[in-house]
Amino acid sequence: MDLRFVLAKEIAEGGLLAVANNVAQKPYQFRILVPYLARLLLHLNIWPFDSPGHVARALETLATLAALLAFRWYVSLFIKSRPLVLGSSLILLLVLPFQYLFPRILPVLFCQDLPSVAFFTIGLACLYKQKWAVYYPLFVLATLNRETTCFLTVVYLFVRLGRDKPARIAAHVLIQLAIWIGERWLLAQCFASNGGPANGYDNGLDIYLYEDAGLSHLRDNLRYFTLANLPFFLSNIGFLWVVVAIGYRRIPDLFVRRSVLVSLPMFAGMMVVGTISEIRIFGELVPVFSAAFLLLLETSMRNARPGASPSEAVHAG
Repeated sequence: MDLRFVLAKEIAEGGLLAVANNVAQKPYQFRILVPYLARLLLHLNIWPFDSPGHVARALETLATLAALLAFRWYVSLFIKSRPLVLGSSLILLLVLPFQYLFPRILPVLFCQDLPSVAFFTIGLACLYKQKWAVYYPLFVLATLNRETTCFLTVVYLFVRLGRDKPARIAAHVLIQLAIWIGERWLLAQCFASNGGPANGYDNGLDIYLYEDAGLSHLRDNLRYFTLANLPFFLSNIGFLWVVVAIGYRRIPDLFVRRSVLVSLPMFAGMMVVGTISEIRIFGELVPVFSAAFLLLLETSMRNARPGASPSEAVHAG
């Protein structure tokens, strides 16, 4: 954790204390969950939460541990190999640095990043098991942390199409959209006077739009894709996405296979609203592709055994 704080720096207009004190620019100010928790811990003034630096490091450590435990739970739902399940945390530890430590282009640190990985992983597990009583409270909290929870809704849509009744799918999608839009609208009203690129919209929604309707971001992001920059961008998720893309049709679990497709709308969305060279913005894809990679690895190991029978597709839920 200390290495992350050495190699990456917070930006003044969107750092933990700025958000905690309600003076951050939009859209950073909308990501209030961790900064408000940090403010509460600072108020309590108990070790190791007795300074902003200690609080930030402690919360990073807890978020990382939560992500590791959540990922082990998630992969245990469809991977039967005990060694692979036990080693799943190691895979995650090997991949996370590609998003949050190694990049030297825009090496910024946001306190919401690792919690978002943990939230997204738990969300995947809840969607897999259809544990709605856990999923919806989690979705509410996670949206207060980072707006990328909308891609959990996309995962749900992809994995349930053709498997559930259209009315049931539509109901869950609409409920999640209502929660997401409602929270974003409420936050926009609470922090309407904060500065930032989300200012100036006459409808007051300020949900997730930037200047020039995202056209400036799109132009800049398209210019980014040069031969010099491509290797860096391809290092996303520790290059595991390459293995998953090649073996996509051999992923036996329908949920895991379809969840990988969320990378397509996420990439398209980030091209419009994000800075594509800042590959930390794809952190939520780490558990998605890491799980698919482990499942492909298990399938290959099983098929390599003498006399092994062909693997059968596993259907979640």
